[in-house]
Amino acid sequence: MTTRAMSDAEEEEHSKSYGRAIMTMRPDVIDRTGKPLKVIGVKNTVGRPRSDVLNKKINTFPREFVRVLGIFFNQQDIKHISNDRNTLLTDEQKRNGMQHGVWRIKQGGKFTTIYRHRGGAEEIFGPVFKFGVATSPAQKQKIAAILKWDSVSGFETQDDTEDFTEHLRVIRDFRITSNMTVGQYVNTPWHIAYLPISMEQMHLQHYESFSMGCRRCARAFYEYKEMHASYSDTPIEYRQYPTRFWKRVGSKAHEAAQPFHEDYFWIKNTTRNDTHNPARISRVRAEDVGNRSSLPRDVPGGHQNWEVELFDVSKTDSTRAHNKAELRFKAHSNHLFEYAKNASIVQGRPNTRAKVALYDTGFKLRRVSAYSNVCMDCAADMDRLGLLQRVLSLR
Repeated sequence: MTTRAMSDAEEEEHSKSYGRAIMTMRPDVIDRTGKPLKVIGVKNTVGRPRSDVLNKKINTFPREFVRVLGIFFNQQDIKHISNDRNTLLTDEQKRNGMQHGVWRIKQGGKFTTIYRHRGGAEEIFGPVFKFGVATSPAQKQKIAAILKWDSVSGFETQDDTEDFTEHLRVIRDFRITSNMTVGQYVNTPWHIAYLPISMEQMHLQHYESFSMGCRRCARAFYEYKEMHASYSDTPIEYRQYPTRFWKRVGSKAHEAAQPFHEDYFWIKNTTRNDTHNPARISRVRAEDVGNRSSLPRDVPGGHQNWEVELFDVSKTDSTRAHNKAELRFKAHSNHLFEYAKNASIVQGRPNTRAKVALYDTGFKLRRVSAYSNVCMDCAADMDRLGLLQRVLSLR
């Protein structure tokens, strides 16, 4: 946004138009001379991921790599964010996972997660780093004394001239290197479990533009071309469905539940033709959705010209009895789809009872709300600590 100080005439006109004096205006719309600012140009943009960073190996960034090693040598279990009595990953699992990778193997007809490679195992997360020379337990204890978490966890807030020569010497002497990129590391449990505690908002802050990744965990959002929302004709008991994840019928135990907007779940009319009608034509015939307010109101179409589509709950693992004709939701385009580089990931958030469990594959990260740069996982964790602000709450 480009601004300049208002002239005296513009300031007077502004006061007449909006009925507020200069001293009542917000500080961020006043320049250093005390003059209110006039907007003379606006450029909208979307925060895109920096491929020059995400595609580099994590040891390319020495200070951050030292912190990663500090996580490895931090001799503590990974606990539930709001319950210290609930261990999600043991220290041994964390260390083995970081050094040897996380794997899935089929045993006795079931898939089991292991933290060392075994014949026939499928890799979930690769090793974060490796020692270039043989390292005894005693040597690892010496390394741990230097790279301990207490001494490196604050690196990101300290001055760039902070001297950590000793830490780099240890990395050089033991030839500690990594084949994992930054983009791969941000999806791992070791990154997510050690994220700082921070106040987050469910909606964009003032002057905040959309980002294609979560501002807390840095994982990339998955954006759908078309999304769905409840409306006045959606029964109250179904209006929370768009915020849920849904397991496909017949999917494997380790396959992630999918967002509500997944095309697979929707009944669509293949004869749709709205090329000459920007208001968009409903894909669901009137007899399919009933003859209440979901029928055309202004021009042929759905509810108030929104397309209305049916959610096919029979394609999910839901055991609840539904009246399929009532599962009506309005469809709308997603303006962020064109900026997305969609790719499903492995769920790396340590959790116990979430619909998408740790190490589930095919996970699609979603925003906590349509106008937010925080993912649903980070929002849920911060909400448990009372650090999620619902700035648009109607209460």
